[in-house]
Amino acid sequence: MMRLHRWVGKSFGPMCVAMVLGCLVGCFAGCDLTFQPNPDDGSGDDSDQDNPTPVADTVELRLLNLTSSALEAQIFLGTNGPDETPGSLFVPANLFTERIGLAATGLIEPAGSDTALIDCVDGLVIGTDGGKFLDVETGQELGTGEPRLLSRGFVFDCDDEITLIYRFTNGGYKVEVNLE
Repeated sequence: MMRLHRWVGKSFGPMCVAMVLGCLVGCFAGCDLTFQPNPDDGSGDDSDQDNPTPVADTVELRLLNLTSSALEAQIFLGTNGPDETPGSLFVPANLFTERIGLAATGLIEPAGSDTALIDCVDGLVIGTDGGKFLDVETGQELGTGEPRLLSRGFVFDCDDEITLIYRFTNGGYKVEVNLE
């Protein structure tokens, strides 16, 4: 992590900080990253405030970068279930970086990992467009992996653990999926 931090600081300095902050502000202003169901059951009865509603089911998403490159994981969330397509999922409004990577940017250091809990809602689709693999020294894009789309009920269920494993194999970047 220290090498990536030095790379970010030395290579881009203030410009990098401005870009990251601009992306974060733009993402939060332009998209809704909250995937929490409404705990109000419509009864209007608030008498049970001492016993809060249990946390909704979640899916644990683990990201493993098994390369020597920095990884921009490129995780996307949607709620269109089986109707979700790569064209409808892989858009900026669905990009999920909250709680992932260096300063919630989605950047994962070489040989690094991260984990995020995602609320398991109806129609949930989790995907990656393959991620972007970056040179640690220059930030230059070295390549991308292949896209993966995972739908709740078809590929995974609530309380499952999904691990996306990003690797460099046979001269190319790959994304493997492991479900537990």
